[in-house]
Amino acid sequence: MITINLVFESQSSEGSSQVNSNVQDCIDELYSLNGLTVENVSETDKSQRGDIVNGITEIVIKGIELGFFAGVYTVLKDLYDRKKNTDVTIKFKNGNSVSIKGLSQEEALKIIEENSN
Repeated sequence: MITINLVFESQSSEGSSQVNSNVQDCIDELYSLNGLTVENVSETDKSQRGDIVNGITEIVIKGIELGFFAGVYTVLKDLYDRKKNTDVTIKFKNGNSVSIKGLSQEEALKIIEENSN
């Protein structure tokens, strides 16, 4: 079983409901992927500076095989395409973490594989 934590960091000048909506849409898509379990959806931090709202949400995703995470990459890529002020960091049990912004699917899967053993 491969387990990763995804940390969503999002900024919006459109208010906290927009930050929550963007991340929740992505999480809903992750729930619909076959072969994965999504757990522990929690909002860990929200702050506001002027008109900018920052939100941080962390979830846990478990999959039996590395191949199931290709769907996760596609969902996150779609999120990046829609919302440029969002970043997603993968945290591993070994303490390593990496932002997947700008990584190809092959690079992201290789990092997951290397850190999930």
